[in-house]
Formats: sequence, structure tokens, C-alpha cells
Amino acid sequence: CSYINEPEENNWTKNDRTISFGCEDNESGCLYIKHNNETTNCTSELCKQLYKEYKYTNTASKENIKSTIGTFILSDKAGNTTECPVKEKEEINVYIDKTAPENSVTVKSKEVYNSRKITVTITVSDKHSGMNSVCVTTSGKDSDCNWLDINTCIKSNGKYTCNIDYTLPSNDGSGTRYSIFGHAKDNVGNTSNK
Repeated sequence: CSYINEPEENNWTKNDRTISFGCEDNESGCLYIKHNNETTNCTSELCKQLYKEYKYTNTASKENIKSTIGTFILSDKAGNTTECPVKEKEEINVYIDKTAPENSVTVKSKEVYNSRKITVTITVSDKHSGMNSVCVTTSGKDSDCNWLDINTCIKSNGKYTCNIDYTLPSNDGSGTRYSIFGHAKDNVGNTSNK
């Protein structure tokens, strides 16, 4: 039972991942794959490899082969057959992260109403690819972010707490009220804001 394009551990992506599965035999050669009651024969006399494909689309680090790809049977030209997956390899690495980080925001003191300088506390976590950076805006747009590396924050129990000194855009002393947005970005670029 052979698998191609299986990522190495913690090699995360936010895109779908296609895994090739099938037969690799450098002796007599592959003869067929039987999968979902459909048999695919090797078409070359020198056929050493024979693969089919399965596309993974959901957020996960590992997937059970039998419940995704399913069971498949391989045969070589010497008449040997193998039913896959084998006990030694029941899961496959996929490392797909399409889930935005979790994020909460608090603003310290009443200064938000009468001063340009405030302290914003952002608490963030990510259960998949991991946290990358945070920022504060009044627009709610990621494109306005001046991202701050997550390693400058305090980590505890799987969450990061980031205290960010922020200067509001108005300087006329009018006490203008602003919405404050805390942004979070994970290691594959998924973002959230609150």
C-alpha cells in the first residue's frame, strides 16, 4: 500500500490536498487496483506503479484511511494481493487548516473615549496550524494591519495574550468614539477579527 503527496508532519496548508494511493512493486510489477468495486488495470508491460487519487477538503491533521479513501485491493503480476489499509498504516497525514483562529478583545480603561492612546488586549488561539500574528485596527480590515509577531505575546494553556498599545487616529480632542478590532492570523493565513 503506497501513498504519494502525503505531507510531512505539521506541513499545514489551507488548500485542498490530493493524495495518490495505490500500488508500487519493483519486482513483478503492479497488475491492478480494486477500489469501490471498480478495477483499474495496469496498461504497461513495465508497470511498476499504479495509483488513484483522493482529494481531502476538510480541516484535519490526520484522517482515517478506511473512512475516507476506503478499502482497496492491490495485486502484482506474480499473483500476490494486499488489502489496504494495513494495520501498520491506518491514518494518513493531511494537515489542512481552513478554520480561522479564535479571538477575543478587551480595551483597557475608559481612555477609549477621551484619549488617543489605549491598551488593547487580544486573546487568541488556533487548534490547527498554530498562531502567527495579531494586530489592532479601527477599520476591521486585515489590509490595514501592522501585524505583530505572536512570539511577543504571553502563551499560557494553549492561548496567547497580547497587550498592544494603540494610538487612535483622531487628534482633535473631540472624544470621537471608535470601534476597536483585534485581528488574528494563523500560520497558513486564515484570519479572524473581533
